[in-house]
Amino acid sequence: MKNESVTIVIAVVMTILFSASGCAQETQKELLTTKWDLDAYNIKNKTYPPEPKEQDDFIQFNADNTFISKSEGNIETGNYTLNSQDDYIDFKDGTKVVLRAYIVELSTKALILKYDIGELRDIEIIYKPNH
Repeated sequence: MKNESVTIVIAVVMTILFSASGCAQETQKELLTTKWDLDAYNIKNKTYPPEPKEQDDFIQFNADNTFISKSEGNIETGNYTLNSQDDYIDFKDGTKVVLRAYIVELSTKALILKYDIGELRDIEIIYKPNH
């Protein structure tokens, strides 16, 4: 009888843990799935506005794991993969080159990314939702 109770408790705990893990990833994807406008850069704890040529820059994440982005007037499209466990997004464009961006913050108010590419590694790029 005691062994059956322990087995039931373990099963319930495991179900809760797996459910919570799935919900966390879904919640993060739901937060991500919107259009994000470039708002600012954070470099060594100082915040800088985008340059005039970047005023209309954005990233739009779609529910089907596709994205559209505009950077300095150039439009790019492709697929993305969200890794909620390790907090990063992999972008794959038409050339099949993968660009990784680490998520510093993802909330209803901001998306802050650090791109894993040379000169951008130390820069936090701040996006605000376009509502």
